[in-house]
Amino acid sequence: MQSLRSPFARLGVGSLLAMAVTAAFAQSNSGFETPVLANGVFNYTPSGASWTFTGSAGLAAPNSGFTTGAPEVPELRQVGFIQNTGSLQQTVSLSPGAVLSFMATQRNGYPDNQELQVLVNGVVQNFKLGATGGRVTVDRVKPARGYYETYAVRLASVTATGNYTITIKGLKTTGDATALIDSVAVSTPASKAYGFWDQGLVSAAWRSDLPTATPSFATGPCISVGSTIPNVTAGPTPVGNATTPADCYGGPGGPSYPVYTQSNWSASGYTAGSGAPHWVAALNSETVALPGCGSGPPNQSLPNVPAGNPGASVLVTSVTAASDPAIGNRKVANLLYNHDATQANVCIPYISFGASSAHGNAKPIAIATLADTTHRPRIAFKEMVTATDGTSHAVAWVSFWISGWNDNIRRLVQIQLGKQAHLGDKFANSQIWNWNVIDSYYYPGAYTHHNNVTRVNTNCNLGLPQVSFTNTYVGSGHSPSSITAYDIDLYSLMTCVANSGAFDGQPSQLPDPMVISGVEWAMEQVQAPPQHQGDWPPSHNAIGIFDMRVQ
Repeated sequence: MQSLRSPFARLGVGSLLAMAVTAAFAQSNSGFETPVLANGVFNYTPSGASWTFTGSAGLAAPNSGFTTGAPEVPELRQVGFIQNTGSLQQTVSLSPGAVLSFMATQRNGYPDNQELQVLVNGVVQNFKLGATGGRVTVDRVKPARGYYETYAVRLASVTATGNYTITIKGLKTTGDATALIDSVAVSTPASKAYGFWDQGLVSAAWRSDLPTATPSFATGPCISVGSTIPNVTAGPTPVGNATTPADCYGGPGGPSYPVYTQSNWSASGYTAGSGAPHWVAALNSETVALPGCGSGPPNQSLPNVPAGNPGASVLVTSVTAASDPAIGNRKVANLLYNHDATQANVCIPYISFGASSAHGNAKPIAIATLADTTHRPRIAFKEMVTATDGTSHAVAWVSFWISGWNDNIRRLVQIQLGKQAHLGDKFANSQIWNWNVIDSYYYPGAYTHHNNVTRVNTNCNLGLPQVSFTNTYVGSGHSPSSITAYDIDLYSLMTCVANSGAFDGQPSQLPDPMVISGVEWAMEQVQAPPQHQGDWPPSHNAIGIFDMRVQ
């Protein structure tokens, strides 16, 4: 079989539709980029920042005393910091139902952990964190260490439209504890401070997962180290538990991550180190010992090759209504794989394209509250299997990250949208996934739930369609019938899987507000027959995703 090329390779770049951005920020200088500080500089209580800083609080540029060794900044280059009992505040216009969101992490190299409170006109606002059995109401949060996590709190004190003073305050009175803050936003029913930075895939700037090209990487702690974990494989109402060892690659006593001779770091429309908004692409084929076949999450492990060459490729192409009327004047994110005979001893190849709040999107993907039933966010996109050889074991995924839990560990929900006809549906109700590669947007991993369209429709009454692996875009002559349109009620989906015991074997309640902090679309080779163990069978597959938006 000939290697796949982009189905749009023959097309010129056409004009693009103008896409409306639905997000709006209620406050100024949400990313602390003003005033501009020189590299290596931090400044206590700076003026001209739109924020009022009190005590040990201020702004910090990269490589400063506060930011050296810190995770990659979510939005551009500067962050705010709150040391010990310092605070920052701003007066903004708010309406009932307002939600404050921000990203935060602990200062690197200092063991004391900062805790943060949010106040409106001096009144503490309570966070309602997701947890097994029921939400946990607390008056403070302790930011994650080693990565930026997204936090959100409903501003219950806002009972009428007007001006209110929002304060984020540190609580640590002893030692030296500092939280780094970025991407502060206020969302109201009329003004959504969430969504994709690039609604509809208009700009389409993207880059690889890690900040820079590297053949190696640093690792941090795992969620679970050498212990047993709940692994529920029963139906939507769990009836039993089993235990499975939790691998901690790169951790104490655990196996080492493979050492790759070539990094796949690449980018399109993005300048390395700029901190500019971008989509994230990830590739992986994890090296394993034959005859075993290990599951490998995405990582920079293989080169991103030009379309048509052996190996994996992420490619964004522009098409026109004249040449591709089924798509129109749009950009398409293509995930392609052409079998590479030189890549031996690899397994479970995975190619993805998506958005992360803390890595390029600079704001939450979606926010929903229990009380506001009329403004629930929905994710819409279109997807197609561009071409396939029909004999491989490929599936198409969409994945969602949920932030706001009492243990600071995100939940990951993966939905199988389509598969080769000879494959079974994927389902795993509760697993711990260790992914301790520092500066990866997957770090440190998640409590995961794998499901499929058939099961979700039965249990959650959502009516989602399946991506067809037989009616392909190329095979159908670019027919509209080969394109599957999705419009997913995110709150209904996540509530359903949480109630089913998706994350730890027991029913959970979502955080309130619920925050979707990441979304990605992927193609994966899920199971290789014995003759192909440790390798992607000789196969040629491609999927395309376009017109992605949160509304």
